[in-house]
Amino acid sequence: MIIAAGKIARYVRGISLYFGASAIPLMLSVIINPIIAMNMSPRDYAITGYFTSFNSLLTPLIQFYLIGYYLKQFFRLKRSERIKLYALIFKNLIYLSAIITIFAMAILYIYIDLIHPTAIFPVLPYLILAIAPLSLAGIYNLRLADLRIRRKNGAYFRLSVAHGITGMLATLLLVAVFHLGAIGKLSATLTVELIFFTTLIIAARRILSIDTHGVPMRPIILFCAPLVAGAMMQYFADGYTATYLESLGNVTEYGLYIVGASIGSYIMVFSCAVSAIFQPDFYHAIANSNRIALLKTLTTEFGIIILVVTTFIILAPYLVNVLTAGRYTASTYYARITSLGAITSAIFYRINSFSIATDHKTFYLFTTITGSLAIIFSMPLVTRYYGYIGGAYLRATSYLIFAIINIILLKIAYQRKHRIQ
Repeated sequence: MIIAAGKIARYVRGISLYFGASAIPLMLSVIINPIIAMNMSPRDYAITGYFTSFNSLLTPLIQFYLIGYYLKQFFRLKRSERIKLYALIFKNLIYLSAIITIFAMAILYIYIDLIHPTAIFPVLPYLILAIAPLSLAGIYNLRLADLRIRRKNGAYFRLSVAHGITGMLATLLLVAVFHLGAIGKLSATLTVELIFFTTLIIAARRILSIDTHGVPMRPIILFCAPLVAGAMMQYFADGYTATYLESLGNVTEYGLYIVGASIGSYIMVFSCAVSAIFQPDFYHAIANSNRIALLKTLTTEFGIIILVVTTFIILAPYLVNVLTAGRYTASTYYARITSLGAITSAIFYRINSFSIATDHKTFYLFTTITGSLAIIFSMPLVTRYYGYIGGAYLRATSYLIFAIINIILLKIAYQRKHRIQ
């Protein structure tokens, strides 16, 4: 009994630290939001929203899903092999990511400035400020993933909270003190990532001297490439809406959409934290073919998320008023719509996780490609009749489109399996 109680206590402490690592940075963002709102115009919000909308497209490419491969192999390798793999990924997240980032910025510059000359914002310096942090963040994300899988919950908590506090201070300094608007908001992110990138490299500099020859690259590429492609397709569920709505040309309304979407995305972050807590139970139930345990886990997880989203929708007018210091209450409708994405994304990610856990990894790429095409063709029609609100609803329901496609694929696979048997 004492041993069992000790295990439960460690489990609860681990969950609390992990949830706190997500919740505290989120709370810090919420706390400073009114101050930031008083120092940023709708155009500032529109600029930051437009250029950061490319992040969901480029992050998987720049970081190449290398961290996912490391986590997959962690328990399969001996300690010496694991260290070599960590070193190889560490180096690639520095050098390879930097090269990809430069090419990505060049291509985006050509697209925005030459192919899409009707863009209502100047490309520079915003493009560099928005994309450069993606390359720098790779080392930080690898460190977090390593701490989490090794169950170093205390170190994970401290690193994550330190990152959040540094981000808060940098944002307040550049936006509220120096009044740099969009440049200040984007520069704050770049500054934080540069600080942690430099600090982590200095702290782990011996890793750079580890000989990684003999670590095969072929299985890494074969594993990562389809996942990178699939993850990039999710851009059409997140970033594409912001990119497309910019082309409608109404800077004020676009700024309101960005403000509302930003506030609504707080619920998305909370949803991800809740899902992470139930992830071990989810995989354990699948591994043991325990349908009852799986149903209980999903019911509890979705019940919490739906309750939080419902509460947010009811309180949204008051929350938006407080978080924007009364300046952007017109963005309330967009905040409510965006928060619905917390439910639809949770549904999709669980279905996708089930597909991967049951050896249907290719479903992810097919689902995101098919779903993305549906969104691309739907967006012009929806915005033509319903404008920015229509675009917001399409973004919130995009994950539901992905989920439906994934369910259809699972059903087809199930029928084929039983037909063969």
